[in-house]
Amino acid sequence: MALHVGEATLKRRDLHHYTGRDPLKECTERRGMGCAPSSECGSRFSARSQEIEHMPLHTQQSLSGFIASEPQQSVTESGDTRFYVRVGQPHFRREENGGFTELEPSFHDLVAYRATADRALTRFAKGDSFVAEGYIHSFQVDRDGEVIEREEFVAKKIGHDLARTNYEVDRTHRPAATIGLDSPTAQASLPARNSSATALGR
Repeated sequence: MALHVGEATLKRRDLHHYTGRDPLKECTERRGMGCAPSSECGSRFSARSQEIEHMPLHTQQSLSGFIASEPQQSVTESGDTRFYVRVGQPHFRREENGGFTELEPSFHDLVAYRATADRALTRFAKGDSFVAEGYIHSFQVDRDGEVIEREEFVAKKIGHDLARTNYEVDRTHRPAATIGLDSPTAQASLPARNSSATALGR
């Protein structure tokens, strides 16, 4: 069944919530400093609002499961931190009586890079349940002259599964420079995305 998403509409209050800016207030302040009243500020706000209203909802593939191996740290050729683990994904079979029978889990490779890798190395251990956002990277390896197709899940964001983890939230804001390490620009040089790949599961 396809994922059904609705359209998102951002009004002035939403723009302030997500960006920390209030265009109407900024316009008023500029007029107070000598900016001549005109429709220019209102037009700019209206155009910006329309741009956000028609911005498509951004979604990515996700993967949930449990950490099945001890996390491993390595460094890429470009000097970036790389996080690697084997992860297990539970599977269930629905029975005719409405119940579920637990099946053997499947196992897969999961990697993360840069700031995400640094944080994952300090916060994850074998046995932890997780939820990750990212994409599947397919590639080939040569093993004894035989070309083997492999795939790994590249986690751009990863955290503990709150349904299976007890934890406390630290709401101290991280510096903007640190947040920037996970920006789309910083993620651009990660392994190429396979556009035809399907998610491993949820």
